[in-house]
Amino acid sequence: MDQRKCGQEANLREIGQQHSTKAEPNLVHFSGIVVATKPGTFTAVCERLDALPGVEVHLRFAEEGRVIVVQETRTLDAQKEGLKRIQGLDDVLFAELSYYRSDAASALDV
Repeated sequence: MDQRKCGQEANLREIGQQHSTKAEPNLVHFSGIVVATKPGTFTAVCERLDALPGVEVHLRFAEEGRVIVVQETRTLDAQKEGLKRIQGLDDVLFAELSYYRSDAASALDV
């Protein structure tokens, strides 16, 4: 079993203990995810990431084959599923949660 995935699931469980996984209309969940791509697939993976709902490619490090994405969802369950979806993309070596927070949606209104 992959140690990174086990650790990642443990981190998400800890977050889940702090926050409800049910839809909370006034809460928005954010995560920063580091994604590593297989050699020669960087552009294709970035295109796949850009196509995912709620996912924004924030930084691109083409020479290293790494991408930083920000994922925004309305529930913690959607965060978990989104991370799993990214981890399962073709040509992704790994995707690791590096940052998580939730904020009141009203605090984000401009």
